[in-house]
Amino acid sequence: MLPEVFGVNSWVRSVAERLVGHGYAALAQPGLEQRPVGCVGFCFGGHLALLAASLPEVAATSDFYGARVSTDRPGGGPPTLAVVPQIRGMLLCFCGDHDPLMPPEELAAIEVALAASGQPPLIVAAAAAEGWSQMLALLDERL
Repeated sequence: MLPEVFGVNSWVRSVAERLVGHGYAALAQPGLEQRPVGCVGFCFGGHLALLAASLPEVAATSDFYGARVSTDRPGGGPPTLAVVPQIRGMLLCFCGDHDPLMPPEELAAIEVALAASGQPPLIVAAAAAEGWSQMLALLDERL
């Protein structure tokens, strides 16, 4: 799990605990490299999750409101959306229906990249609970 730009705070810890409660390892553990892994990230962590999804070991990724993936890439280089065609696992991208960090141009670019790569469409939701249940279903299916 990758945190927001605010780091590993109490909310991030609570999300990790919820994942553990559903039977998933939320942090690296011995032997993890022998199993398919999933990646979940929020905000800046969502942006990083999209990059991590291009690793061959990653079978399932949930990118929650990973802003600026169509224009930026941490550390430089082409925009992060450029890695979407390389993703072998399943990728779910979520954003809120009133997220000020996700302007219409960003949403459109994400939708085009996902469609061109055969990934599920962008999920725009009014409530975080909608995304949580879809993320758990993805992890259950792929891990």
